[in-house]
Amino acid sequence: MSDSLAGIRALMKALPTILPNEKILTGKRDGYDAACVRWSQINYKSSVPYVIVFPATAAEIVKLIKAARKNDIPFVPCTGRNTSWSMIAEGMVIDLSEYKGLSVEPEQGQVTVEGAVLMEELQHRLAEKGQFTAVASTSTIGVIPFMIAGGYSSYMPLIGYASENILSAEMILADGAVVTATESQHADLLWAIRGAGQFFGIVTKLVIRTYPLSLIGPRGERQMGTMIFPADRAEQVCQALKDILAAAAAANNNNGHVSSGHLSVVKNMRVGENNVEHGHYLLLAPEFFGTLAQLKQTFKPVLDLGPVVQDYESQPFEKHGEQNKWLGEKGNHKRLSQIALREIDPKKFARVVRLHEKLLMMVPDAGRSMFSIRWHTPARTDIVARKTETCLGLTGVDLWFDILSYYTDAALHSKVLQFDQRAQDIIRHGCKPEESVSYTATNRDDPPEWRYPDPVALDLLRKLKRRYDPEGVFTRLLL
Repeated sequence: MSDSLAGIRALMKALPTILPNEKILTGKRDGYDAACVRWSQINYKSSVPYVIVFPATAAEIVKLIKAARKNDIPFVPCTGRNTSWSMIAEGMVIDLSEYKGLSVEPEQGQVTVEGAVLMEELQHRLAEKGQFTAVASTSTIGVIPFMIAGGYSSYMPLIGYASENILSAEMILADGAVVTATESQHADLLWAIRGAGQFFGIVTKLVIRTYPLSLIGPRGERQMGTMIFPADRAEQVCQALKDILAAAAAANNNNGHVSSGHLSVVKNMRVGENNVEHGHYLLLAPEFFGTLAQLKQTFKPVLDLGPVVQDYESQPFEKHGEQNKWLGEKGNHKRLSQIALREIDPKKFARVVRLHEKLLMMVPDAGRSMFSIRWHTPARTDIVARKTETCLGLTGVDLWFDILSYYTDAALHSKVLQFDQRAQDIIRHGCKPEESVSYTATNRDDPPEWRYPDPVALDLLRKLKRRYDPEGVFTRLLL
């Protein structure tokens, strides 16, 4: 009998002493297959776990970690069942979906989140109390994993990256020890949790800074615009957007406009009551912090180009991400690559628009794939969040390029991946390797030097990894 088989048998014998039998799922039980479905099913068959467990308390998580370590069985946590990294071959998935806690303290400007609280739950609870914080673009994402992996958010012009708003954290280390990290105790670990927490342990609790809804705009709502153009206008539309954002940067945001948003190339669209069908289009979607009249005035250079469709709505914080529900659907095959931009280059964008058209011609199944420039105007210098120390090294990174690959046939993976890589090559052309920056939460195949571009910060992360997780239980990335 192999050591691994003996280990899993010993673990399976120990689990009923920790959890009720119905909270332990193996491949022979109802509900197992559903619990294995993720946002993307890429490599699904090669990452099937021995067992999935559902703890309801931090104390149960500690016992599960100790049992897994004792029997040399690898494990991963799971919150929201979104990323493929929450699956593990021949190991144990610790699914936190039955462990949740949420408490808002508006007077202190903070919210405490435990376990597997999702964005939609956080948004509604905060809105009830007149507060907001950084949230993801889709409402089914787990709050804690989003926060500790950086947290790119529409609200970055106001309050910075999500990780900058982490006030304290509770983490379970590889040996089962529970550590509370604050500015006064384990401050070095708190710094690491703000952007790299997934590599040091299981974060079970966060205290997060919140802000009054009035900071967003009138009635706590931001203005959402949708402007559709034919794809052959890519260079013109991109240049107009570049000029608009340059004006905002020159004003240092104190007197200029405040916005985030994306310019994407897509296939077919439905906007309100309008169908835009059978074509290849550009979608410019600003999220504006101000009035609708101010949005239209600010983006007048784009509107003067004559979009074929335009639509607007005011969106309250509690409904943030509703327009992206399709993007959060689980199943099928998806991949998201995100790389930082030094500047907007209209000619490069026109090239990736043509590449996207070629992708759709050669791989019709990839029709929901999108290539996008994402922006946020420079972060407000009068918001205290920008003073928070994190390990990200992304201060001043205001532009990203997103490559969303979306297809249904697993056999097409290598072909679609080729287009992903070609798009990255176009965007990175002329950039020295040491200047490359990738978003740490999505580009996990990229070198750590790209994901944590500050060499001093990366060196400290590696030292902390050797101290808190020397055996690489939570991946060996920083070892």
